[in-house]
Amino acid sequence: MIREFDAILGRILGARGGVCIFSGDCVGKYLGITPVGDVYHCDEFMFDDSYKLGNVREQTFEEILNPMNPKLIRIRLEDLETKKSISCKYSKICNYGCPKDRYVFSKVYNEEGTCGWCNVIDHIYKRVMKDLGKMKE
Repeated sequence: MIREFDAILGRILGARGGVCIFSGDCVGKYLGITPVGDVYHCDEFMFDDSYKLGNVREQTFEEILNPMNPKLIRIRLEDLETKKSISCKYSKICNYGCPKDRYVFSKVYNEEGTCGWCNVIDHIYKRVMKDLGKMKE
């Protein structure tokens, strides 16, 4: 939780997302690889074979990460769709959060429209703005 706090604070102050969950465009950039060589778009999705991009024993990384890979295209489109359902005043900070969290909220809890970090970001944001106001006085 410390790294997430640090990343949120950094985002509030204008830094890039320090952890993948706040990067905003992680699909195809962070991979999970199983012991048998299966490659997933992220280690958080290794429980769902529909997020499997390929296998390093059968394909090269160039083939697996080819922008025209239909699996990668589908995952990117799905990611964009789930972002559309979120109307968060902190979207510039959270970048709509982690696709896995959006997956869980929509498929497990039947909830859409949240990145899951809004309350934490709100608390940190208000505290930072209050402290910055004190510094200007």
